[in-house]
This record gives sequence, structure tokens and C-alpha cells, in this order.
Amino acid sequence: MTTQKYNKGDYVIYGVNGICVVEDVRMQKPAYGDGVEQLFYILRRLEKANLTITVPADSEKLMGKMRELFSKDEIDALLLGARDHVIEWIDDKRERADLFRHIMMLGVREDLILMIRCIYLQKQRLLQRGKKLNIADEEALKTAEKLVREEFAYSLGITPESVGAYIRNALRIDDIIDEAELMPDD
Repeated sequence: MTTQKYNKGDYVIYGVNGICVVEDVRMQKPAYGDGVEQLFYILRRLEKANLTITVPADSEKLMGKMRELFSKDEIDALLLGARDHVIEWIDDKRERADLFRHIMMLGVREDLILMIRCIYLQKQRLLQRGKKLNIADEEALKTAEKLVREEFAYSLGITPESVGAYIRNALRIDDIIDEAELMPDD
């Protein structure tokens, strides 16, 4: 028998779906398999209230996508820890796109933060030379930001529009830019 990890009314993150509320926890027969009742979590997206996600508690893979929201202290610790780690810019577009897709698929918040910083710094380097990010990198940045924005805004009690500045400040990205570390390596 699977033990219950979450309760009705808990707020969780479910993969790339963002914040969900556990609307119900119940025993039911799955739509597949042997028809034996199992424990299921019924999740409802905050952003899209008409979207319901049913997660079988005995599925390690699907349960691995569900986790509690970070607290403010956990977010601050995550950002502080990320200061000393970097994802280096990869010049090969295909290799870089594969890495970014992998990071977004896994949804590990520290890796998403490092990815955001990596792309943001490259964007600033390019702007200094009068250039722009390519569309794929710009989309990767927007997607990664969206994945952390909702949770961070909710947990920090700030507007979603303030999350980027909060992250840049915590990671001291603006200090890096001010120190002219973005100058191209010619």
C-alpha cells in the first residue's frame, strides 16, 4: 500500500504545469491495468482552473514530477548556492538547445536558475555588440523564466513581474555586468 505524501488543499509543483492545488486524494480504480483500487492525487492548476491532473501515488515517475513549493528561505538558499555555479555558454546551437531542453524537462530549479543566468548574460554580451539572441535561445529563456516565476512569486509574495529583478539581485547579475565581465573574448 502506498503511503499518502500530500493532503487535500496542499499546494505543489507538478512538472512543467506549475502550481497546482491538491483538490482531492482518493482511492479509485485506474483506467488501465488490473482494476485494483489505488491512491490518486487529483490536482487542479492554479493558472488554468479547468485543467485537472490525476496522479497515481504508486507511480514513481509521475510522483517524481510532484513536489512541495519552495519557501522564501529555500528560494534564498537556492539563489545563494547558485552564485558559485555556472552553466557555460555552448557555441554549438544544437548541443545548447539539447541541454536547455533537458534542463526544462527535468525542472530542477537550481539548473533552471543557472540556465536563466547563462542565457541572460549571453543576451547582455550580444546587446553590447548590437546583436540579439536567436529566437530559440530567447524562447528557452522565456520558458525557463515562466517555470520559476509562478512559484517564486507565490512563495515570495511578490508580483510575477518582480521575480526577474529578485533573481538578478540575488545572483548579483547586475554586478557582473557592471564589472564588464561580459566583454567578448576576442
